[in-house]
Amino acid sequence: MGTTNGVHHTNGGAKQPLRIAIVGGGIGGLALALGLTNRQREGANITFQIFEAAPQFKEIGAGVGVGPNAFQAINLLGLSEPYSKLAFTHDEDESGIYFIWRWGEKDRVEQNGGDDVIGTTPCFSKGGHTTVHRAEFLDMMIERIPEGVANFDKRLVSYETTPEGSKDVPVRLHFADGTSYDADVLVAADGIKSVVRPTMLAGQVRAQDLKPRFTRTVCYRTLVPMEEMVAKIGEKARKGTMYLGKDHHILTFPIQSGKTMNVVAFISDRTPTSKPVEWPSESWIVEGSREEMMTGWENWSDDCQQILQAIKQPNKWALHELADFPTHAVVNVCLMGDSAAATLPHQGQGAAQAIESAYTLSSLLASPLLDSSNAHEALQVYNELRHARTTGVKTTSNELGCVLEFADGQINGDKDGLVKNLQSRYEWMWGWNGEAEVAKGLALLEKRLS
Repeated sequence: MGTTNGVHHTNGGAKQPLRIAIVGGGIGGLALALGLTNRQREGANITFQIFEAAPQFKEIGAGVGVGPNAFQAINLLGLSEPYSKLAFTHDEDESGIYFIWRWGEKDRVEQNGGDDVIGTTPCFSKGGHTTVHRAEFLDMMIERIPEGVANFDKRLVSYETTPEGSKDVPVRLHFADGTSYDADVLVAADGIKSVVRPTMLAGQVRAQDLKPRFTRTVCYRTLVPMEEMVAKIGEKARKGTMYLGKDHHILTFPIQSGKTMNVVAFISDRTPTSKPVEWPSESWIVEGSREEMMTGWENWSDDCQQILQAIKQPNKWALHELADFPTHAVVNVCLMGDSAAATLPHQGQGAAQAIESAYTLSSLLASPLLDSSNAHEALQVYNELRHARTTGVKTTSNELGCVLEFADGQINGDKDGLVKNLQSRYEWMWGWNGEAEVAKGLALLEKRLS
């Protein structure tokens, strides 16, 4: 891909398509690309390119949870049929239970008369609670990306914008290989370590607050054949479950049509400190040891010990998060997904928020009212619709991490308090209405442009 000159050529007075640059080829970037592809098929006058720093699309991690809101967004993007072939549906046994919360520590189980169940989260909507292998989910989307829009080994190093209303190209991207690309809109789907964010928010946010911060929580992950875990802990292995305890918790849920258990063991360091603790490695995934991983679990239940023993080769993942930012869009540039509001995994909403945003943003950018001179108005509407929601999800996920590990300062592991909190915190997230959000956004956009 060579350098472009940034000029919109005319052909008999025909309106030139709106050019959209998507930086980042993860779940969010690909979801946006699919949304834009759908709009192109419907006649939208848009064109787009994806720029991925890696030599190919790839995804790390294992399982990802998809609640009713994300399931709805997947459906609105036209992916429900292929997705359903990959996903495990949690309410298919008619139990009406989505998730089970259990005591992890032995003394808590004993205090509860030997029963480890704290409470359950009921299903919000039939078929709307699923889990899937992250790499398989990504592959499903990759298969549907049109030819000629994916550009690999394109590591963004900088970009520049022109003043609002200027006749020059709105955004020019510069890559490490010396090439550049001109666009009308730049969408940063480049993750928590976003290259776009520091430039976009320069002068609005302190430099140190633009960087990801280490939460002092690490986790260890693995995948285990489901039948192996059923043999060890019984049929409870087949249900999405969280085992709770002081400064530790374990998450398990089925993926790959129920054939595999996804396991994540969390450990938090809440020792008082006078200054922020920095993660010592450039990589957030480092090799761990079983001895280190098993520290602090000595008094946990036999089931939990069996689950932990399944983590044969522990890699340690350092969890990071972002500060709250005043905006997710500036002129013709916007942040989406983890680049805007990277969230901790406790509510299973990271991928969900990226997919929601992708659907809404693709719908706004397809408006026939837009061209290179006013595309920034669509990004301001996108920010109005999405900023508070994604920031709120990030905040409540952080809060939930403390609740799960009895460090919230109010509930502190009280059973009644846990049940009330855990059963009441999801409906506002799961109840998102994508079609209503887009309808509102298009009405706002028309009003701004009139």
